[in-house]
Amino acid sequence: IGYGIIKEERKKGLATEFAQALITHAFADPRVLRVEAGTLKEGDDALASMRVLEKLGFCRTEETSESFRWALAKPS
Repeated sequence: IGYGIIKEERKKGLATEFAQALITHAFADPRVLRVEAGTLKEGDDALASMRVLEKLGFCRTEETSESFRWALAKPS
């Protein structure tokens, strides 16, 4: 998933709300078993994105020198 929030609208829960809506929509399809995301490792935007994913229950699955991969399994 990917998103961007303009500076004036940040810290209002919009990214979390939007990401949750995408996840809900994806998991409504029986073929979708997992949602994945990626974040950079450093920077204010990266930290905010990591917080959103953590709030939504994503787990870090992979790490490169510059980024993290995250995944959220479909609830059974």
